[in-house]
Amino acid sequence: MESIICCSSNDQNGITAVRDEKYRGLPKLEIMPIQYYKLEGQTVVAAESSTDWNLWMERATFAETTVMYNDFNDCLISTKFVGIDLNPGSCNSGSMPMVFETLVMGGALDGKRNFYPTWDDAIQGHLKICISVFKLSNR
Repeated sequence: MESIICCSSNDQNGITAVRDEKYRGLPKLEIMPIQYYKLEGQTVVAAESSTDWNLWMERATFAETTVMYNDFNDCLISTKFVGIDLNPGSCNSGSMPMVFETLVMGGALDGKRNFYPTWDDAIQGHLKICISVFKLSNR
């Protein structure tokens, strides 16, 4: 039997909850606020609202949101600013939001994803992934 994922969203408050029908009768999942971010230069700042974030993302250029991009033979490695916390538990832990993502498409590390809190961390992480991909492709 397939389960149905039920999602509810209240964008005005930035609150999202997801519940799976097969868990009917169990306590609902905790509702976690979504925090949105944008960049001022290479510095992450909180967006005032989801609308503010959305407008910034629509207007941002490829160069403003792309930290690094590399193509190795059959493998693309992209590190970008995404503007939402990719580590949703961090809002409760006091840690920095993970708003940059490196994604490997193709090759031995296809699908590998890493997340970072700052532009500089994203550069370092991207370079480490590139070295790993380069080493694996030269075997």
